[in-house]
Amino acid sequence: MTVYGYIRVSTDQQADAGHSLQAQTATLQSYCNERGLPAPELVIDAAVSASKPLWSRPAGQRLKVEKDKPSELQRGDTVIACKLDRLFRSVLDCASTIDAWRKHGIDLHLLDLRLDTSTATGQMVLSVLSAMGEMERSLVSERNRGIAAHLKAAGKVRGHVPYGYRRDGSDLVPDPAKQEVLQRLRRWQVDGVRPAVMARRLNEEGIPGPKGPTWYRATVSVVLAQV
Repeated sequence: MTVYGYIRVSTDQQADAGHSLQAQTATLQSYCNERGLPAPELVIDAAVSASKPLWSRPAGQRLKVEKDKPSELQRGDTVIACKLDRLFRSVLDCASTIDAWRKHGIDLHLLDLRLDTSTATGQMVLSVLSAMGEMERSLVSERNRGIAAHLKAAGKVRGHVPYGYRRDGSDLVPDPAKQEVLQRLRRWQVDGVRPAVMARRLNEEGIPGPKGPTWYRATVSVVLAQV
């Protein structure tokens, strides 16, 4: 049996300073000693955001298992992590990963919760806690969108400047040329013109896109969604 100790820090500063890395490493090693488990083989994602699913992270890919495909993880192996949010970004990420591990005979231990997913109780509690964490992230995101909408309505800017405007300090100032493009896009949208056709028309006229010289179908869709 191999024990994989997963470690993640979210910023370059944490990765460079090493304090969080060292703390997680020490905690994982201590846990294995207490439980009589083999010394953990460390899987480290440094400066990686929790917004990425586990299996899409540079080191997290090592823990991926798929039906009829070779995997580093083998039946009887165990994955351990210090905290739930070190591993997963959402309920879907958590549930799908644990289900795949369970089918391949791989257990998960979360040290902060003292949970062992080899038990039915551990699986149930983990699902509930993961759902609560996702709800909290959704509420934060909802609040941020509300603040951004309020600032936009007040003619203020926070972060991204929507197409058709430019930044003047903290104020949003209409850009006449881009406002004209916006009006054309809206008219085309009412007329039922497809975004791909809109993009082609703008490119044929040599009108630059929001983030480069070229318009794409997706670019048009994003611009229309924010107006």
